[in-house]
Amino acid sequence: MPRRSFDDSYWGDPFVQELDKDAKLLFAYLWTNKRCNSAGLYEITTKTISFETGIEMESLPDLLEQLSEKVSWLKDENLIWVKNFLKHQPKSPQFLKSVADCLSHISSNGVVKEYLDYYGLMGVSIPYQYGMDKVSSGYGYQTEPEPEQDIDKELDNKGRGDLVKEVFVRVDKIRGYRPPKRKPEAAAIIRMLKTYTPDQIIDTWETLKQDKFWQKQELYMMTIESQIGAVQSGTHKQDTKPIKATGIRIIS
Repeated sequence: MPRRSFDDSYWGDPFVQELDKDAKLLFAYLWTNKRCNSAGLYEITTKTISFETGIEMESLPDLLEQLSEKVSWLKDENLIWVKNFLKHQPKSPQFLKSVADCLSHISSNGVVKEYLDYYGLMGVSIPYQYGMDKVSSGYGYQTEPEPEQDIDKELDNKGRGDLVKEVFVRVDKIRGYRPPKRKPEAAAIIRMLKTYTPDQIIDTWETLKQDKFWQKQELYMMTIESQIGAVQSGTHKQDTKPIKATGIRIIS
């Protein structure tokens, strides 16, 4: 059983001090229960929470609403995301690979996308590869590939066909081959083109390939999509050095 330290500054945190006693207990529990993984994003039912904390199950929705600034609860998926969990953990390559592995077991592609974007803005590069059979679409994510006619419609109606082709030609020249299953990559490019130029997409690809952390990774456009925000905002940090783990810090 893994051991986790408890940071005593938790009780002096202004956010925690404003909570009632059950919300304080619940917040600490969500950081420390055995289902909480390296990502701080995990599956757990309200029945389990109630059983292990002694909090009445009927009270949990209201308590989770009190914590909504720091904790996301996806009721239908039985998912809890302690938003700043990773912020207070070591950012060594080994730990971030563990985070990516945890994310690979989350069935909601949309939550994973939001998670990667959230930490990408903090300059944290998580080596997560979107499954080639899973495609996210904005924030209304799907767990199956987008129908081909939908992507074709995007290309035709929004005039992005030439830009998508330009990105593919340039990036295939860099990687030296043409991978299969172009539709998921095309969908990722289409989404990026709503905010970024082809030059920015290619710049992100080249930036990651210069990073020792990413040089051993197989890059796809879905990966570029997850990292482009951090790279283009200047918050991406290259060659992350291993940091000695000091236990789980519980600070909101």
